[in-house]
Amino acid sequence: MGFIKQAKAGAAGSHAARARDEGHSVLVYRYLVTGMAEPDLIAAVKREDGESLVLNGLTLARAFFTGDPSSKPGGYDSLAGSGDRNRIVAADVIAMNTTMRARSKHAAWKPLLEDDQAWLRNVPFKLDIVQAEEKDWVTANGDALLSQAIAACIHPGIGLASATKVLHLKRPYLVPILDRFVAEMMGVNLPDNPSVTQRVAIGQRLAAAIRREGRRNIQVLRRIQEELASEGIERTLVRIFDGILWYSHPAAGVPGGERTISVGIRAREGGSCRPMSTQPATTPLIRRVPPAEQNTRIGTHDSGTVAGPRTAHSGGSRSG
Repeated sequence: MGFIKQAKAGAAGSHAARARDEGHSVLVYRYLVTGMAEPDLIAAVKREDGESLVLNGLTLARAFFTGDPSSKPGGYDSLAGSGDRNRIVAADVIAMNTTMRARSKHAAWKPLLEDDQAWLRNVPFKLDIVQAEEKDWVTANGDALLSQAIAACIHPGIGLASATKVLHLKRPYLVPILDRFVAEMMGVNLPDNPSVTQRVAIGQRLAAAIRREGRRNIQVLRRIQEELASEGIERTLVRIFDGILWYSHPAAGVPGGERTISVGIRAREGGSCRPMSTQPATTPLIRRVPPAEQNTRIGTHDSGTVAGPRTAHSGGSRSG
């Protein structure tokens, strides 16, 4: 899987940010893995840093949910919503570690496992972060309930990724999996060695952004959900959305998946940005990489080469 090195990508992002500040251009990731994509299956996501993602949602979702080990029978996704819905137990931590390639130490979870966990019982099982209309979300106190759940799970030794992986098992309609890849695709960089307070604040910010962009793309996500269901893949809207975002990260990888990444500059016209078209391409955008080329560099941009060597499963672990 060809992937953009994070250091290079970061430099490109900084360059684009400078250009944007100077009033020249805005970086847009146009990330499609097939040509002739139906317009209503393309997700247009506004990142927290003001930049944009244009994602071929169905193709990414199908590739992720058919290829990633977490979606295999008996894997992580098959466990979501099963077991005791109102209590996190040691079996949930074991399931996360074994089906999501996490490395969360059991000892770090002891305070939570011994807690009463009343906060979890207060969260309606079917509360849906994407589906809920604003008035219903406000009435349910959705922001506060989700923030409390994230805060209750984050402890020393338990980061945002592990916390939300376990919470998603208990509330699969509400909790997105917020690991580093999803955060970075949403335009939020995680600090090195963040404090518990920082992790909670980042989780709250990302959850709000996921709801906002999920609502903006709800028709696309519903269509993707219907298409996946017709193929025997049942997933909640928020799981579909976070799966698409995760698999869009240049360093992510799914066995058997080969993606094409195109990064462009959205030029300004008359002091405002010209939106990048989300219409389907007239020529195929996917390129199957022959084995002989799999260790070559496959992409460049203004500041130089940004693609690195292909690996069989680059960055596939959703640890944290």
